[in-house]
Amino acid sequence: MNTSNYQNGISPIVGSERSLITSLYAEECELAIKKWEEMLSSFSEIKKSISFQSLFHIEGYQFKWLQKHNRNSEKFCVEMGVFAQNIVMILVPLDEFGNKIELDSYECSLLSTTNEELVLREKKIQTTVKSYTFTKDNKKLVSEEKYGEEISKPRIDLETAAEAIELWRNEGENWFNTECVKYKGKRIFRKFYVPFYDLNIESVDNVTCSFALKYSGALEKILPTLIFVMSKKEKGFPDDWGDLLDWSQPCPPLCPHL
Repeated sequence: MNTSNYQNGISPIVGSERSLITSLYAEECELAIKKWEEMLSSFSEIKKSISFQSLFHIEGYQFKWLQKHNRNSEKFCVEMGVFAQNIVMILVPLDEFGNKIELDSYECSLLSTTNEELVLREKKIQTTVKSYTFTKDNKKLVSEEKYGEEISKPRIDLETAAEAIELWRNEGENWFNTECVKYKGKRIFRKFYVPFYDLNIESVDNVTCSFALKYSGALEKILPTLIFVMSKKEKGFPDDWGDLLDWSQPCPPLCPHL
């Protein structure tokens, strides 16, 4: 069996070592996914493994890898796993029918604590339009100034996304406790289906991903989701600014093949 630099079963990966793990062999992914499923019935194990302020960090080249292999025009998949006692997100390309594409290895990201702030932004551009108009008899000059404001709207409303992330940080532990104790972990997500058409790969430098909780009117209950914040540079804007990827669907309960 192929192995990466770290073996399952060793102590948790900490500090800068986390950044060394950016991909896993297919066999390692299978073991990681199995470990996640085994953990879901134990709230104490989940509480020990997840910090509700932690984030996933994905590099731009990892999304370019995903774009290269993904054959589905609408979505891709992320599978959850446990690798060396760390929660891991595995990027999974899909074919045109929504099935997993089998590869020798997959790009991934470990859930990790960070000292950096998670920034969600909307970009506003103010414009001034000046115009001069000559009358038909060419005797009068009319000057007019118009002011406008253009807002670059993310796919998810900014306030809604902030509320969903805040709800996860405040109530995520209670959500897991209910799911583990009352439902034995059977309803907890194994994977997420993520909209692919929102990604402008070429302009993405890196992506930060956060768990969140949102209310589903169709199912009449709170569901977990993933919010991807894409960081990119634009001319005239020296600082990174975040665009938000659309809502990700947890499976279960939203499993397209079931």
